[in-house]
Order: sequence, then structure tokens, then C-alpha cells
Amino acid sequence: DGSCILAKFTDACRGEFDLSSGGFLPASMMTGFSGAEPGGRWTDGSLSTLTCRYDPERPRWTRLQLDVQPFSPHGHAQTVEIAVNGVKAGKFTLTDAMTLTVPLPDAARNDPHGITVTMSLPNTLSPKNAGISPDGRELGLLVKKLNLQ
Repeated sequence: DGSCILAKFTDACRGEFDLSSGGFLPASMMTGFSGAEPGGRWTDGSLSTLTCRYDPERPRWTRLQLDVQPFSPHGHAQTVEIAVNGVKAGKFTLTDAMTLTVPLPDAARNDPHGITVTMSLPNTLSPKNAGISPDGRELGLLVKKLNLQ
């Protein structure tokens, strides 16, 4: 039936979000991201968010996983601070691709409307400033997938 197809075109929370050009996320769900590319979406600037609204019959997720790759030319480390519904949930410093596992704090799971994942990136870097290309976007992380578990 068409319900699985329709689910891809809503802002409802679901188990997996594919941020690549092969997936689909409504623009209203995101702030601070560049357009979709085959490998995911780059955060663009020092603050990025992804928001989904709860389905009344949602599972009780207890953690999220983010498949990410930092923009780290010449060993430049990217730091990301993650908050869920305004509650600090994790801080990571990255130079290589990895899967970040972040527990969803109890206080963050109590919002009846949905989940907002906020990524604060204090040391973004543009490819232009890194001397790599004329691209002026302030890149932090290439986010490939976000999974709610």
C-alpha cells in the first residue's frame, strides 16, 4: 500500500532519516543544512537542527545515532555539541567519519510534540578558507543518516 511512500513525505518522526539525495526530507524539518548530495547533507554554519513531530503511535526511542563525516582538511578537528529538545545530550570532537550514539535524556523525551536535534558546531570551516576550492559554505559535518532507536 502507499502508506510507506507517504510516510517519506511527512515531517513525522520515524526510525531512520536518510539525508542523502536518495532520501527525502521536507525542507521544513531542517535548518542550517546545505542541499542533499549523494553522500548526505553538509551542515552549513555553526547551528543546524532537524525536527520531527511525533506520531501518536510512536515507539519510545531512547537513543539516536548519527552517521557523520567531519569536514577536516589538513587534520582540522570538528567539535559538535548535540542537544535534544534543548537538553544537552553529547559532545564529540571528530577528524574521521563515524557513527555517533547519543542517549536521549529523559527530560528530552517528555515533549509531547516531537524531537528537535540541535547540532552546535563552533569551529566550522569553508573549503575556500581551507584553500581547497572556491566553496564559501561554512562546513562542519556531512550527515548521512539519523536513526532513532
